[in-house]
Amino acid sequence: MNTSWQETAERIISGAIKETGSIGEENHLAIIAAKALLADLRFYPHSSYFNTEFSIVAFMPESEIGDKIMQRAAFNLLVNGLSGYFQWVSHNGGKFSVADALVHSEVMTAKESAHLEQFQLYCTHDGCNYFVIRDDFLARIVKKWNLPLLNPELGGKKNGRTAEDDRLLERLKERYPVFVSAEGKKRIYAALSRLGE
Repeated sequence: MNTSWQETAERIISGAIKETGSIGEENHLAIIAAKALLADLRFYPHSSYFNTEFSIVAFMPESEIGDKIMQRAAFNLLVNGLSGYFQWVSHNGGKFSVADALVHSEVMTAKESAHLEQFQLYCTHDGCNYFVIRDDFLARIVKKWNLPLLNPELGGKKNGRTAEDDRLLERLKERYPVFVSAEGKKRIYAALSRLGE
């Protein structure tokens, strides 16, 4: 997927994050690069691109992305964690640190990020470092971005749900299934079914 403009965008985004710890509102070049790369990622219908999307969106100014985009990126990361497409460092659409994005978002601490294996259940593909992630860790993502789940093991709420919660969950699930192997599709369907348990 990487062409020269995408590699340039990746360098600009990574440089901004490394230099200042985020993509600041005043860094128009990094914002433009991030928006272009995010738009491009949407044309690649494979779950692995959701890791990259999250890793970029988490560092962008809220004024540029809004709550809905961040919530969708967090939801997609959650489904990746349940279905075995979660990566600590993305590989499709650019090489970005999901772990750093989660630390930046205060989902985990820097100390915890030194021992990422504690959050993994098992690897589903050694070559890509895809993992299924523990429910209690994924519950942190659910709570941080108020994802409209029912399953209490994932931090969902059974009581106090609204019709809007149900509609939002259905909208978030619309991007699935994505272009993955038959075995991967089964894992994604199983993950989506767990959201409403």
